[in-house]
Amino acid sequence: MLNAKKASPERHTVAPAKPLPARESEALADLSWPLLLKKLQATPAQPALEDSLRTYFGDEEFGVLQQMLLAHPYRSGQPMGARDVDLVDVVLLPGIMGSGLLTGRPGGQNRPLWVNLLRIATEGIGALKLVPGQEGGIGVGETDTRIYARTLLSLGQHWRMHPLAYDWRQDLGQAADRLADFIRTKLPQRPVHLVAHSMGGLVARLFIARHPDLWQSMRGSDSKGGRLIMLGTPNYGSYAMVQVLSGAEKLVRWLAKLDLRNSLPEVLKILNTFEATYQLLPAPAKLSTETGVLYQRGTWGDHPVSEQYLASAHALHTLLAKSAATIDPKRMIYIAGCNRRTLAGLDVVGPGEFRYHETLQGDGRVPFELGLLPEMPTYYVDEDHGSLPRNELVLKAITELLNYGHTSALPQKPIITRGGTARDGYWHRPIGEDLMGTKLEQLARRAAAGSKFTAEENAEVLAAEDALMRAAAGEERPTRRLDQLRTMPVTAASRYPITVALICQPITTVKAKVLVLGRYKGAPLTKRLAQVDEALDYWISQASDHAMLGSELGQVAFIPGRNKPNLAAKAVLVAGMGEEGRFTHHDLRYLMTNVTYALTSLEYTEFAAVVVGTQAGTMSEERAVLSFLQGVCDALQPTAKLNSDSRRRSGVPLERITIVARDEVQFNSLALTLERIKDDQPLDGLHIRFEQIPPDPAALHVPESTTRESTPNRPDDLPASEAGPRITIERDGSRFRFSALVNGAVIPVREVDVQDFFPNSISDRLMDSATREEQETYGHLLTTALFPVDFQELLAEPLTFILDRDTAGMPWEMACFSHDRRRDTQYFGPQLQLTRQFRTMLSPKPGLPPPRNHDLRVLVVADPAPEPKYQLPGARREGRAVVQALSRIKQYSGLDIDVVERIGDAECDPLEILALILNGNFDVVHFAGHGVFNTQRPGYGGWVFGENRTLSAREIFQARRVPRLVFANACFSATVSSGHSAFTAEEMNRNLAGVAEAFFERGVRNYIGTGWPVNDVLAVTFAQEFYAQALLGLDSTKLKQYSQDSKQGKGRPQTLGRALAAARTLIAHQGSTWGAYQHYGQANDLLVAQQSEDFAP
Repeated sequence: MLNAKKASPERHTVAPAKPLPARESEALADLSWPLLLKKLQATPAQPALEDSLRTYFGDEEFGVLQQMLLAHPYRSGQPMGARDVDLVDVVLLPGIMGSGLLTGRPGGQNRPLWVNLLRIATEGIGALKLVPGQEGGIGVGETDTRIYARTLLSLGQHWRMHPLAYDWRQDLGQAADRLADFIRTKLPQRPVHLVAHSMGGLVARLFIARHPDLWQSMRGSDSKGGRLIMLGTPNYGSYAMVQVLSGAEKLVRWLAKLDLRNSLPEVLKILNTFEATYQLLPAPAKLSTETGVLYQRGTWGDHPVSEQYLASAHALHTLLAKSAATIDPKRMIYIAGCNRRTLAGLDVVGPGEFRYHETLQGDGRVPFELGLLPEMPTYYVDEDHGSLPRNELVLKAITELLNYGHTSALPQKPIITRGGTARDGYWHRPIGEDLMGTKLEQLARRAAAGSKFTAEENAEVLAAEDALMRAAAGEERPTRRLDQLRTMPVTAASRYPITVALICQPITTVKAKVLVLGRYKGAPLTKRLAQVDEALDYWISQASDHAMLGSELGQVAFIPGRNKPNLAAKAVLVAGMGEEGRFTHHDLRYLMTNVTYALTSLEYTEFAAVVVGTQAGTMSEERAVLSFLQGVCDALQPTAKLNSDSRRRSGVPLERITIVARDEVQFNSLALTLERIKDDQPLDGLHIRFEQIPPDPAALHVPESTTRESTPNRPDDLPASEAGPRITIERDGSRFRFSALVNGAVIPVREVDVQDFFPNSISDRLMDSATREEQETYGHLLTTALFPVDFQELLAEPLTFILDRDTAGMPWEMACFSHDRRRDTQYFGPQLQLTRQFRTMLSPKPGLPPPRNHDLRVLVVADPAPEPKYQLPGARREGRAVVQALSRIKQYSGLDIDVVERIGDAECDPLEILALILNGNFDVVHFAGHGVFNTQRPGYGGWVFGENRTLSAREIFQARRVPRLVFANACFSATVSSGHSAFTAEEMNRNLAGVAEAFFERGVRNYIGTGWPVNDVLAVTFAQEFYAQALLGLDSTKLKQYSQDSKQGKGRPQTLGRALAAARTLIAHQGSTWGAYQHYGQANDLLVAQQSEDFAP
């Protein structure tokens, strides 16, 4: 609900920060700590500097830092090297990715690369790649103060602080030697403590192992130094590094979203050149016999993992285990975070496939078993890994530990306060990671466009960089700062200004160009609609009586109202609301989208309407008004998109909407709601102006209508009109009936009688046929025995069959015939591009797919069931292959493709999948797994997510926001059908038809499924070829070669019918798998808009 504006927290009651130019941001990131500290101390007297620092750190963090400075004046702000006998030196070693990395540029000036979102978006992360013998191109910058400024400020009250950055990609031994050189040259003969976060602790222990004499000397003559405080150090590694090397870790995926030059496989190849990552793998001594194979190259399958670096990591753990000096309970102390879901083990499912176990005995990155050292004094805090160096209790404890060697600030036993773990004790990918990935890619594309940033956009860039740093550090909620900003900053120029007027008067006296009212299916007319009906001489009632006026959800009927003396409106639009009692705010939003589409296409700039659905008890008036306006917004957004792409604008935007209250009570209620909407402006696509007109009809003034000629040009984003023959096939027992519509002419019904055994037998034979000769023989038999001879003369592509569930059981795609005018045998599937439709659903069901343009959002769900008997390794391979294929397409063509992958049971929690689909507005959903269908409850057919866990179309698409295509390799095996030994081919085809029909009931326009189990390898080939053809018009083999050669080019998307035909043809000589693929929908539909230029390699 909308609420009155609330006061912001005190630390946020500041003027918005001014834009921070990219170079100024880079300069702040590359400042040494003493210089940055001086700027922080100077901000009270320099408002411009405060704006810059506030934007860099974020409001919340900057406020905390200022409070720390006010509470405890910082004593050691002088540059490093100045002597102060009262202070002991403390070296702070940051964790993984906690140090800046620089690259040179002409003129000798270095530029930050990590972390610099603008450079990652425009240049990629290729410069980070480690090539043996070519390590000189990257320099080490400063410790990232967005993570460690609190640590430095807090500890700087008592010690002289020295944050030591290092190259976290290289062998950790190099960082250890860097630490040794720093102490020898900058702090000779001085007492020195070490405070190390995460990876920094391993650097410190390696330093001790390699430079024991220097470590001994750091105690000082008066023993004031020489302690090592470790914060969440993965002393025996971390299972999170397995996810990094296999590409499953969120940071890897986010970088792949930000790097617009490299696809996920290429990003993984770059990241897996970092030797230090391997050195953080779980120590061999902590692995079982089954998991010890992590150090064998073959365990990693196709992942780009280095055998040399695996050996290096093994050697490092051996060195630390043998060096007694690296475990010293008298000089070392460990602080462990706890009560966070942490990877604590894994199962090797197959080459490159892992299933992870979770525990709460860890900090989210390092479990106790891999962090704690024997006999080491250990303290615990309820905190996540990345936030340990910023936690107030931890900072207090460090002060006491360095001074006294013990602390009362933290307990020495973990306190587990949360019950329950992840489902079945296994890790699963949180939905927020995928949503965040999409947000980051959108941001990267705006950054790469090169446009001048506004203050809001600049703040979002810095917040995204902050999220990357915190994710790398291991924070539980790394995106908190970014979450506080809008997903897509909306400027006034990108909003449609619309005036919403509110009036209260008799409905027939409303002077409007068009008056919009709603009508329920089969229900009596509402009071106001009945009044309008009377003014129209009862035309609505008569039209309904003659079945001329449909009221299915989303249907609209335009009724001219001229020359009607009792009606002030010039026209009436009746909008179908579906069944009474089921009308939801999702339906209202969909309905108003259709209304707006219709009126803008007719070039109306304004209309009057009632707020429908509020009296049915299914939604509040406030919710109804928001959904009403959101529907208007949805209809106008594709227009804005096309206009921004310099395409022809479809229709005209609205300028004014007049809402008609039914009485004075509703008028007053709606006035309050609209006033709040005007103040809060909750809709990104609309800028609402509100006019409250007193209930006096004489005061109302509606501007005169303006019209213009409509253009006959067909929008580029629409597919070609379907021109192929449409053949309807019905079955009544042993009798098949055929009728056809070809080029507008109706072909009379033909009847064919066949014995009952034939349909089932021919289906099984075709399914089992292994050779092309068998397929051709049985395909000819199917055509000859069932298909009228004269109808064969009518066959052409694209061919559409209108079927019911009985006739859908036949494998029509494999039917074939010979023709005198065609050289090769003509198969209905590959050659004629056969597409199926349902006889009961010839008109589209309510459902709003995303606008067709050059953006594509794809959800890939594969092998979601946790039970071994339901698991399908081939489905996993198909899912990963589809993701890889889409990544190649994106890399080659520049199409804006956003892929969200959920592969394996750990990533496929049903509730999270539902939430993703509800939130994601996907163009394509690709599923690979088990399917189920129950003839007694056909609406509940769907996909299997485990024992007694099935997602039906009813649940998957309940918000009327549906994808343009559902591609489901969902086999209907007896495994998921209790009491059923095996399905025949005809039964499986009928099951597919039933599930497809259920999806069509929810508004899905295209469904590709498999009528029987298919070959796993061919399924991968088919899917890759289909997407390459549908999105580029290019075969997948060429695409793979172009991707390897880093070529880029344009493509010409093919219709679904042509793309399927190409994929079927590619595998047609390798068994019957090609015949299993069936398409229900529109043969000439497109996934993306046609590009004006053809593909040219």
